[in-house]
Formats: sequence, C-alpha cells, structure tokens
Amino acid sequence: MISVVIMTLEEALQRIHEAGRCFVIFDADTGEVLEVQESDAADAPDALLGTMGAASKVHGSVKGRFFDGAEVTLETLEHEVEESRCAAGRVAVFSRWSVLPPGELVRVLETDDFAPPMDTFHGPRHVIERIFDYSPDILLPFVRRLERIAQRTSVEQGLEAPVRLVLESKLAVLAGDFARLKTVWERHHPGTFSSLVWHPELLECIGDLRPRDPEPIEILIQTVSYPKPMMFGPRCEALRSLGKVGGPAGPRAARGIRDMIYDSTPSIMDLRECVLARIETPESEWEGCPRCYWGRVPGRPWQDDDYCAACLGLGFVR
Repeated sequence: MISVVIMTLEEALQRIHEAGRCFVIFDADTGEVLEVQESDAADAPDALLGTMGAASKVHGSVKGRFFDGAEVTLETLEHEVEESRCAAGRVAVFSRWSVLPPGELVRVLETDDFAPPMDTFHGPRHVIERIFDYSPDILLPFVRRLERIAQRTSVEQGLEAPVRLVLESKLAVLAGDFARLKTVWERHHPGTFSSLVWHPELLECIGDLRPRDPEPIEILIQTVSYPKPMMFGPRCEALRSLGKVGGPAGPRAARGIRDMIYDSTPSIMDLRECVLARIETPESEWEGCPRCYWGRVPGRPWQDDDYCAACLGLGFVR
C-alpha cells in the first residue's frame, strides 16, 4: 500500500538515511515526499513501476528519484521542492497561454518579461510557435506588432538571438519571401546555404512557403536525397516539406524519397506515401486541411507538439 501521508522534509530525510540506497517518490507538483522505497524494491523494476503507478492513482502526479541515503541532505530535498514547484508553475503558465487567441499571444510577447518560473528562451519561443499555428488571414492584422518585437535590440526588451531567428523566419514565411528567409538565416548562421541544408526548422519554413521556384525546391530535394548517413530529423522535415510543395517538387523528389526513406515505423511509412501522393497526383485532387494551415492545429494543448493527424503536417488533404 502507498501512504498518502506527506512527510516533512526532516521526516523524509530520516527515512532516507535509514534506508540507505533507496527510491523516493515525490509529489510532482510540490516536491513533497510521499514514499521511500528501500533497496530491495529499487532493484525490482517491475515492482518499482507498479509502485509508481499505484502512487499516481492514490495521489495524482508523482515523480521518482534514486538516492544513496548517505549522500542526501536537507538541501537535496529542498532542491526537489523548488524544482517541482517551478515545473508546476511553468505548466500553469503554458496552460493559460494555450487558450489565448493570437492577439493576446502577441500581447504576451510585447509585455511579458518571462520571469521565473518561465525563462527568456523557452517562454517566448513557445508563444511564437503557437501564434504561427494560425493561418495567414488571421495573422496579417498582427504583422506590424510582430515586426516591432523582432526589431527590438535592447537587452531588457529584446529576444534572445535563437528566439529572434524563429520569429524572423516565421515573418519571412508569412510574407512569402524566400530571399528574406535566406537573409535571416545567413545573418544568424553564415554559410547555411553553402552546403547541405540540415536545420529542421529552416527546412520546415521552406516547406511552409509552398514554393514554386526551383531554388528552394532543390534545397529540399538535396536534403531528402542525401546519399550519406545523417540524422533522420532533417531528412524527415525535408520529406514533409516536399509534401507541402506537392506537384512542383517533381519526379526527382519522388525518386529521392523512394531511394532514401525506407520502411520503418508506420508513421514514417504513412507520411512517405502521403507525400508521394501529393507529388504524383493532380493538384485538383487536394484541398487545404480543414483543421490546420501550416501543419499544426491552432489552439492545441500546450504539451502537444504533434503534427495535425488529418494531414500529417502537410496542410493538404484529399
């Protein structure tokens, strides 16, 4: 049985010292100690997982840590409390942001200092990504405000460089301007386009442009067709972006996909076949996805980073 009596940190510390090598179950939101499992339980993974499951059913969200009791101090447990409360605070903020309309999300970028429990990297980046889940017709009224945010340079108000890159890239896509996108990336990462383009975010942006010109399409074909071993992330993002392009990607893209995207997981095989269909069937057979524009559903839960299930992230269905 799992006790629902929360110990004080001092009581928990005594139990941990007595147990020696042990596994400690905490309340994930508060960091308070719920249970101390002695070494025998810690050596039995199935039993340990069962204990975690039972604890979550009784108490709610939990987390576990292995400890050597001799090394644990009161400060160790106080650190767990602080980390848990920060995490819970971030979840509360993310949850609040997830239900805001795009105009209010822009206001968050304009006014929020992203103080703890948030931070100045993950906070604004998350907001920017959620803003640009929405379609161009919804976003166009906010472009001037977003441009001003991107142009801020002061340490107090400006975005961190990697976050500014995300916002500037999204604005270039919204403007339908591949040359601007190239300029943004060359300023942040000189030489990006001098060899194989492998940044997944950049490959995604190229696809979101839905290009018809040869240069951006060739970048995607080169990445998906690259003959040497590479991390699958860039190749997969090039694949998805070629699906956004559709017919103009042409037979070379289809050939490269068949040569380099092998049978693996069902999700990858489904994406490959969907992209090939987009490339090889008439454009008239496809229409914009009713659930999304860019491939992710607006207003999705904060922890949902998946692509739209209806179109597999292509923005088109048939």
